[in-house]
Order: sequence, then C-alpha cells, then structure tokens
Amino acid sequence: MNVKARCQRTEHPESGINNLHKVYKEGGSRCVCPLTRCWHLRRRGEVRQVKYSMKPIVPIGTTAAAQSLRLRRHLCEHEQACRIDRPMRSPEFASQRSEEGKTMNMDKPENTQQYRTIRKTAPNALLRTSAITMVLLCAAVFICGTASAADIYVPEGGNQTLSKAETEGIVQFEHVKSNLTDAQKKLSTDILQLLDSTFIPEGQNREILEVQMENSGQFLPASSVSPISGGSVADDLVYVYIHLKPPAETQTIEPYVWEITDRDEENHLAVAWVEVKELETLASLDGVRTIRTVMPPMVIAGSVTTEGDAIHRSSDVRTTYSQNGSGVKVGIISDGVNSWTAARDSGDLPADLNVLNNTVGGDEGTAMLEIVHDMVPGADLYFHDCGANTVAFNAAIDALVAAGCNVICDDIGWITEPFFEDGIIASHLTSVLASNDIVYASSAGNAGQKHYQGDYYNISSSTQHDFSRGGTTGYYLYLRMQAGSSVRVVLQWNDQFGSSGNNYDLYLYSYSSSSYVAVSTATQDGDDDPLEWISYTAGDTGDYAIVVNKYSGVGKTLEVFIYPGSGCSVYTNNINATDSIFGHAAVPDAIAAGAIAASDPGNDDIEPFSSQGPVTITYPSPVSRAKPDLCGIDGVTVTGAGGFPSPFYGTSAAAPHIAAIAAQLWSAYPNKTGDEIRTVLYDSAVDLGSAGYDNIYGYGRADALDAFEAVAPCTCGDICVNTTGWWRNNSAFNPNGTPIQAAVVNAAEGDTICVKEGTYTENVDVNKRLTIWSENGSASTIVNASSSSDHVFDITADYVNVGGFTVEKATGNGKAGIHLGSGVNNCSISNNSASNNNVGIYLNNANNNNVSCNWVHNNNQRGFYLYNGSTGNTIAQNNVMSNGVTSGDSWHYNFYNDQGDDVTATDNHWGTDNTTLIAESIYDKSDDGSKGTVTYDPFNNSASPCAPIPEAATIVLFSIGLLMLVGYVLRKKN
Repeated sequence: MNVKARCQRTEHPESGINNLHKVYKEGGSRCVCPLTRCWHLRRRGEVRQVKYSMKPIVPIGTTAAAQSLRLRRHLCEHEQACRIDRPMRSPEFASQRSEEGKTMNMDKPENTQQYRTIRKTAPNALLRTSAITMVLLCAAVFICGTASAADIYVPEGGNQTLSKAETEGIVQFEHVKSNLTDAQKKLSTDILQLLDSTFIPEGQNREILEVQMENSGQFLPASSVSPISGGSVADDLVYVYIHLKPPAETQTIEPYVWEITDRDEENHLAVAWVEVKELETLASLDGVRTIRTVMPPMVIAGSVTTEGDAIHRSSDVRTTYSQNGSGVKVGIISDGVNSWTAARDSGDLPADLNVLNNTVGGDEGTAMLEIVHDMVPGADLYFHDCGANTVAFNAAIDALVAAGCNVICDDIGWITEPFFEDGIIASHLTSVLASNDIVYASSAGNAGQKHYQGDYYNISSSTQHDFSRGGTTGYYLYLRMQAGSSVRVVLQWNDQFGSSGNNYDLYLYSYSSSSYVAVSTATQDGDDDPLEWISYTAGDTGDYAIVVNKYSGVGKTLEVFIYPGSGCSVYTNNINATDSIFGHAAVPDAIAAGAIAASDPGNDDIEPFSSQGPVTITYPSPVSRAKPDLCGIDGVTVTGAGGFPSPFYGTSAAAPHIAAIAAQLWSAYPNKTGDEIRTVLYDSAVDLGSAGYDNIYGYGRADALDAFEAVAPCTCGDICVNTTGWWRNNSAFNPNGTPIQAAVVNAAEGDTICVKEGTYTENVDVNKRLTIWSENGSASTIVNASSSSDHVFDITADYVNVGGFTVEKATGNGKAGIHLGSGVNNCSISNNSASNNNVGIYLNNANNNNVSCNWVHNNNQRGFYLYNGSTGNTIAQNNVMSNGVTSGDSWHYNFYNDQGDDVTATDNHWGTDNTTLIAESIYDKSDDGSKGTVTYDPFNNSASPCAPIPEAATIVLFSIGLLMLVGYVLRKKN
C-alpha cells in the first residue's frame, strides 16, 4: 500500500460533487465524500481502507419489506475518490425472503439485479411499502424510552451565543426565506430542499436528503415505480399531507397528484403521493392551504408471563374470583404482529387472534397482545396496525370499534399532531368515545427526559430563544451524536393550527463542523400551522445545539420534543418533563398510562422517561388537563417473538396492562358502562407520589384486585373497605386515602366494617359502637400508623370489637397499637398482632373488656400497659413476649401494671415456662409497692392456638427477645 496516498479534490464520477478533505482531531486526516459519506483514513503513516455503511435496522422477513428498502453499498478504495455502487439506497441487511420463499443474502453483489426487480412496485402498493419502512425505522431507531440521557453540557467559553459567522448563517436562511413565492410558502422545508438546493444546509445535498426521506417512507425515486395502465412516473414521488381551505374538497386536487391514499373530507385533508415537479403547481392552487411531508408514527417504545400480572394483582382476581376476561374483546393498535404465530405456538397468544390489518409490520403489537393475554386469557383479542398516516390511524380505531372491541389500547405517537389543541386524531377519538361505550388506553409517552416547554425569551441583541431564560445552563438544547446516529426534533408554539402568523424557525447546529446541518424554516403568515421539524443523521461524532429563532411575530409559548435514535443522547440542560403529554393520549376520557418498572422495589417510583402532565390546551379555549391518568408496569418479560426486545420497556408496555385490568373488571361486571369502569380504575388505584391525584403518577398504580373489590357486593359486613376506599352493598364506591377511618365516620351505630386484605397507613379513631374486623386475618391485613405520635386504633366508645389486624408503627412515647381510652367498657380485642409500637395494647381506665387471642410482641417498651383503674378485664390466651429492648428494667416489660389495682392475666403464654423469667418481665407490686399485683399463674407453656400466628421473620425476633431476657436475668443475678 502506498503510504503517501492522500485525499485529492477530485470530482465524484457520478455526482459531479467534489470530495472534501478534513483534518482529524487526533492528528489524522480523512477524505469524505459528501454524497456517500464513505471515507478512508490516513493516520500514523499508513492508509487504511474503510467501508462506511448504515447498519441494519431490524431483520425483516417479508417481500413487502424488501420492496420498500434499498441497499446502499459504498466502497472507498486506495488512492481513489470515493466511488459509489448504488443499486439500492437504504440500510444493509443480512437476508430477505423472496416471493418464492428463497433466502437472498443482500450483501452478495450477485443478488443486486434480483433485488432491483423486486423493488419495482405498482403505485397502489406504495402506501403499504412506505408504511413498513416508516414504522420499522421508528421501532428500531426512535423508540423514545430507550435512548439514554446525557450529563449536563457546558458550552466552551461559558454561556455565550453562537459566533457572528454562525449567526450570519441564520441570516442567510432568512434571506432565502424572504424571497419565497406564495406557492413556496405553503411547502414544508424538506419539500423546498427537494425542489431547490438553495434551501439545503452546508454539508448536505439532495442525495443525502432523498436517502433520509426514503428511509422514513416519505420519498420514492421514479425508477422504483413500475408503470401501470400505460402510464409512467415522470419524477420522484413524495408522500405528503395536503391541507385544503374550507370548503374545498379533496377531489379538486386529483389531477395534480399521483395517488391519494387517504381522505378526511371533514377536516379537508388528503394524504397523497405527488411527483416532485408537481408540488409547486399543486401549492399554487387557491384551495390548498399547506403541503408537508408525512412524518412516520412513533411506537412509544405461554412460555413467559408478564411480571405486571402479579404486581397489578390481576392474577389474584383470576385465582380468587375466577375472572379471566371472558366475554370482552380487546383491540390493540401498534406497528405489527409479524411473528404472532411463534407466540401462539409457545402458548403466549391464543390460536384465534383476530388480525384485521398487518401491513405496517413489526412485533411490538405481538408483545402488547402477550401482556393482555397473560392477564385476561379468556378475552377475545384483536389487532389492527397503526397505518401510515393520521387518517389511516383513525380508520384503525373505527375498524376495532366496528369489530365490537370493548377495550382498545395503542402505543402510537404522531409527532406532528398539535401540542396546544386537539388534532384530527384527538378530535376523532373524542367523538368515538362520546358515541361508543368503550374504554380507550394509550401510552402517555416516553418524553420525560427529552422535552422542553417555556415562553419565548430572546438572547440579548438576538432573536434566538434562550432556553435557560437568563440562567446559566446554556442558551440552547444540546445533543451528543455518534456518527451514523439519527434524531428528530419537533417545535410548536401556542398558535392555532391553520391560523399562525408568528414565524419561528428551527435549526440544528454542529459544533464539530461549525455549521447548521439541518433547518426547518417554513412560513407562518396567518393561515399556517405553528410547526417546524428536522430529521438528521450525523456524519460525525460530536455535540450539537438545537436553536430556535423568531423570524417575525410576538413571543409565544414554545414546546420542543426530541426523538433520539440509538447513539444519540440528550444533555439535561434546560430539559423539563412537565407538560410532556400531547395528542390523543391527552383526550380527557382516554386513559394515558405512565410507566413504573417491574424491578423497582415497592413498584412506586415513576420511570424517569415517563411523560408527565398537565396538558396545556390553548384552543379553542385555555384549559389545563389532568394527565397522566394511571401508571402501569414496564420492564416486563415477553417472548421476544420476531426479535422484539425482552424485557419490554416504556409506556408502550404500561398501557396494555391498564387495558387488561379494564377488560378483567368489565368481564366481571358487564352491566357497568365504560365511564364507570374507568372511574373505578381511577378510584381504586394505589396512590403514589403526592397525596391524591398528581401530574406524575396520575391517580396511581392500577390495582386489579382493589378495582374488582371496589364494585364487588359487600357481603361480609355492612360496610366493606379496601386499601383505596369503602362501600356499602349495592352502593357507590367511595375512594379515600384513609379508608378505614372514612368507613368509621360514615358507619351507623352497631355496623360491622369488613376490611379487605392489604396494607393500610392511617390512625383510626373509633368513637361509636362498631365491629371492625379483617376478612382474611392479621397476616394479610396490616394497619401502620400514619403518625407515629398517635395510636393505631384509638377506641373511645363502649362495645367496640376489633379483630384480625396487624397493628404497627405507633412508636411515639406511650402510643399503642390498640388503645382503650378512659371509661371504655365491654369491648373485645381479639386475634390481632400488635408489634413494633411503643406499647402493644394499652388500657387506660378501661373496664370489663375482653382482650384475648392476640400476639403482643416486639414492641419497643411494653407489651401490655394498664393504667388508672383498669379493672375487671379478661386478659387471656394471648402470646406476650419479646417486648422491650431488655425486658425487666424500669421501662421495658411484657406486662406493666401502672396502677394500685390488682390484675389477673392468667392462661397467657409468655414465651417461656420459666417462672423466674416470666416474673422478671412483669412490672407490678413486687417492683413497686404502690402498684397492684399481677396474677399470671396458671400460664400456657406453649403459644395460644387461638391467637394468629405471626410470619416467620417475627418468630425469629421472638427468639432474639427471649435470649435478651435470659441474658438480662443472668446479669441481674450476677
């Protein structure tokens, strides 16, 4: 190899574009071809041949997918300019399956002609093939929950604006923008760049733009479309939204388009393939308001069972109440179910899955359906893909409704839908929910770490926006991009769609090349959309700045969403999670699902990427919508059919958990309405974060068992209580954060309150004659003091019965698990476990009460404490042990008689049959002559069988306590 070889400024053999020579930061140099991005590197005295190629996105096994992808292969050869061998133009991939079922290795040159033949397709297949490309790209590269957040970015030289030369770059774009014709003003920036290279940033060219647009399903070269009916395509095709001015109808544009794939006459919208040469003519029509490219949808990224089944307690509903979702139809909208039969064969999907449409492709739909099937195996499952555009997505909703689906769930985001108002999907969904009795769940989004919202704040002496609003975190939003990684950035502001006259522009600036590498400078002059977006694939590794500039108009509220692909990370500067939910997930009657990780201890911390509320709506009138609604579990196991990642992360995984719980509940109570089912889910959710509803967790983590019991008949008492509220039989559920106390307040004298199993955090004051008992006993019904400075149960009325609870955490001085107040008589305290309090059971001038069959153990100072004339009480068949750190000093005793009256406490078990040890653990007249005697003999040598048996960990603590007591006695004798 000739080590003296060097890059020359030679003309590219096919493009006529000169090669570029750039100095490498580490002392080497490279030859970069701006058309192909291939290069060879010269460092340390040697020349290495390097091939640059885009990595495979996902393995695709369909002919339609092969038709939609083009193989671009670039070779750099020694001492030559970059050369291009481009029979195809998109990511390389290992193999595709031909229509005959044969496997083709697309890395082999001999397959080039065969692949070129397959790529030819008739226009009526364009929608299908482009949609496959769009969603597969999004699923693999732009799943919003997977890209990591970077650290804070510190601009070199501190908080400064871009240099004068860089600012002049914006001026140059503004100059071009000021000379647009009326027709050009209706076109999005990427379309203008296809029409005229003047609009393309430095370092980019039309070939690069075409590749990026083709990979997103927005562009098709004329050579790839075969003629039909004697016609031919004279120019390349672009996939666009065509917004018309009312009352124009879509038929008026038919002579100017190649194919209309979807129509929405109500919103005066057509989605069509248009020849590039016809775009400006089409835009010049009076009835056309704007034309912009179709941005692809984002998937808000048997043999196994989702962990969410147990965490959401759906499994408990199946095993305890035999409710498996039968009789309910659940519909899923996502990218695809290409490999659903593999999940069927492993028992993770039913054999009778109803696939209404699967032309987009992928397997996120398969993963979502697996989650639903795990939780409600009796439900009928339906699937429809998301379509290639917003009109097609609405049609997917309609198709599932028409199929009779009771519950519908999607994980799709349309990134150019309005942020500050309801777009065509949100408006359509609102109408569907108003006219159909269904429950609709959607992913809240994964934008918590990739979002900004704030009022326009100009940098001094500039029209650029200061994202820090005068702070010290840098003026812009910042990215770190590896070579070959991609990003999409969307900017909107709070003008009404179709009426914006405030003109903002969006730029992406590369610090390594000191230039703007992507721009969006559409015109807003009174009848336009407040929308700009950029899509960019990095040629070099480095840092980038997202810049917003006000071209004209007044200051508005700006909102930016960043969608980084693999290899691109977002610096934390100026990022905020608040108000990061938009689109149809923000519809009031749709359930927007946030995400909590299955691996999170306690399952009570929100995923950092989970989008947060509220949702700021400006039109038609200002309102702040409460979102999200519920949290579901993510990071769950799926089969991985089709190579889909497992564990499955993101709000895409959370949403089907919510849908499954809704289906399970509706199956059990088919007479409920969709609105009632949704309300029960909200009311019965496990409250997380701030007390009550909040904009991070919504109403909390959905709980299938609490939801089921919230509407179940109350047959075990006059009032039933679960961890989220209380209800009477055949009456409304009443959500409450302290449900036992709420039930006491609302109970009538003599009522029985039946408490369902679970953990309750509250202090309960009982001031009326009631029976309060747990349905399933103390092992599964735990009441922790919300305030340690108050008793867990404080009883101040006669004839109160409390039984079947574990009572803990009343650790304030003199505070008890159960306290019978002054003058309280004829109460029954039984079958409870009082532990980890200051005092286990405390009788204060309480008489003629029955305290039996309780475990009183491991309390900080005293097990039983009798005070101030508590006489005539039956204290028997209790297990009293291990109370106090060292039982037997002035504070720590199993039984403390702090009064002059004698007390009988026979037939109890004290953890030992050694009378010396028992006597040492009891404080009475033998310790203080002013106190009454405690008669404890006869006593039980073993634990009382009528008392509830504590869990194993507690028994270990008993043993430790007994050893400490023995040690104390021995030390005292010595």
